[in-house]
Amino acid sequence: MQTIASKYHIDISDIQVSINNRMSGVCGVTKPDQSVTLCRDAFRSEEDLARTLEHERFHVSELRSGLPYPTAKQAEAFEDRAYIHEQQWWENQPQRPDGSR
Repeated sequence: MQTIASKYHIDISDIQVSINNRMSGVCGVTKPDQSVTLCRDAFRSEEDLARTLEHERFHVSELRSGLPYPTAKQAEAFEDRAYIHEQQWWENQPQRPDGSR
């Protein structure tokens, strides 16, 4: 995980990250305490792990900027913002595992 974070310049040094290999169906979860749990699906590929780390880092950044942890009604917008950020970040990533840009 640290190798991929470093390779893609994702600073997770101040984020508490744990791994739950039993949970599937999601790649990661950001909790109200701003810790992150990476799930089994995040480890399907290098791209999935990089994108998940950046996605969850974005959530932590929003929470640290003062946005409240989303309620069930706010969860869709919380995820939409992170997916938009993740996609733009990936499109601008100079080094991809498949060599494309």
